[in-house]
Amino acid sequence: MSSHFTTDHTAVSVVVMYIIAITFVVCDALVVLIEGVDGMPFGVWGLLGSFVFIAAAVLMAQFVKHQPH
Repeated sequence: MSSHFTTDHTAVSVVVMYIIAITFVVCDALVVLIEGVDGMPFGVWGLLGSFVFIAAAVLMAQFVKHQPH
């Protein structure tokens, strides 16, 4: 009989991915609110790159949660 419960390792990695995504969102918001888009490294391109990292972190968290064990 096999169990398909989320392991502690998987749960921690999901939490870490969400922490990374939230940190990016908060930091982006602070920079844009204080300095504007020009405050981001590479301006709009830097902001778009940051959104890619946010999406990747959230998608990795979702991917890990749905892996068969």
